Amino acid sequence: MTTTNTTKKPASNIAQLIMEVATESKNIDQYGERQGKGVRLDLNGQRTLTTTSSNGVLVPQQLKNDSYIGIAREKSAILQAGAQVVTGFQADVTIPKMSKNVVNKWLGEDEDRPESDPEFELLNVTQKTLGSQVILSRRLHLMTGGGIDKYIEDELSESVASGVDHAAIQGSGNNFQPQGILFNTNIPKGETKASGQWDRESINAAVANIRNAEHSGEISVVCSPTTCEHMQNTYINSRGDDALLQWRDGALRFPNGVKCVSTKKIPNDQVIIGAFENLIIAEFATSELEKSGVGLESKGSVAVRVFTDCDITVKYADAFYILTLKA
Repeated sequence: MTTTNTTKKPASNIAQLIMEVATESKNIDQYGERQGKGVRLDLNGQRTLTTTSSNGVLVPQQLKNDSYIGIAREKSAILQAGAQVVTGFQADVTIPKMSKNVVNKWLGEDEDRPESDPEFELLNVTQKTLGSQVILSRRLHLMTGGGIDKYIEDELSESVASGVDHAAIQGSGNNFQPQGILFNTNIPKGETKASGQWDRESINAAVANIRNAEHSGEISVVCSPTTCEHMQNTYINSRGDDALLQWRDGALRFPNGVKCVSTKKIPNDQVIIGAFENLIIAEFATSELEKSGVGLESKGSVAVRVFTDCDITVKYADAFYILTLKA
């Protein structure tokens, strides 16, 4: 293996970085095989290029905080609902959370301060890997301009958003997956009042339970596109002119003002109601790019895979409520 080192200025964005990796890695040797060239990016933004003759190259990177998961915000229902992204973890950690509130009191002259004995529980954050892929065609390699950057970023953000939403909602907690909300046995659950019908009273009761728990953050509802459409056609008065879910203030909202976002990652018979600020997406400081032409040689294409290390955990279970449509 031969290795050459050069220092370059950092790419201006994630899409540009991926495009440069793919462009630099499409050298063809005399036997028609692609030679891989990887990119290492440290936290200061300096890149070191390494060359190897392997078709598939694993390229370690240390990327600036809020790199890959951050670009998925506009396409991830969980992130739109308010999930909190915490970056910069270097290894598995245990995070303390307060399980008993501190006592507050306004004090008069020479009055003793209130006594409080806060209690803490622990959240375990374990490094797991989310893999995403972008296929760059031969024609795409030959094109230049900001439009290509936007295309790549859209493709990548779509893939990352899909992975984040699936793990946060339906992650089993097994087979290297985080545990999603639907698999968290500590989260309160309930059914709608009537069979096969979403109703305002059940949603309002779930929202009230969360607000009574006094956890911070805006409350949102996450449901499937099918459920979202059904609620927009469910009316809460006899005149049929007041839908359960309506477009107001730049978002789909319920009569109580709670925002609704949709994703195909949740079943049609369930909705998640929650103060999603209490859903923690922990992103570790190291991510990786892998370039490979294996299986794509005849098309002249290159697959660029992004691996980001993260974990997803619920801070307070009673900040959420799983409402199921009564059978």
